[in-house]
Amino acid sequence: MPGVDVLSDNATEMPPGDPVYYRVNVRLPFQRLDDQLMIFNPESDEVHVLNVTMAAIWEGVRDGLQIDGIERRLRERYDLDDIPDAGGMILAAILELVTRGCLEPATPDR
Repeated sequence: MPGVDVLSDNATEMPPGDPVYYRVNVRLPFQRLDDQLMIFNPESDEVHVLNVTMAAIWEGVRDGLQIDGIERRLRERYDLDDIPDAGGMILAAILELVTRGCLEPATPDR
């Protein structure tokens, strides 16, 4: 499963250091619940229920999309015209999912 670079698809400059990649934590079972996504962490005995937007971001990472690809997918589904920094919000959501253990660091080829 490929990792997702947190840089946008059209980034013109690399930030200092190596890019950071994330992927879905494959050790956590998940189930779709209507427009939400439930992810169970058996190690912590926690259940994370993602709303429709967070679920779409998680699915974008699962599908190997980068930030711009996830943003395009969300813009196709929802009216995001009044959100100028959707990419920044998506990155914040990805980092929150990492904090919860739903996503994890990855290498570019994994």
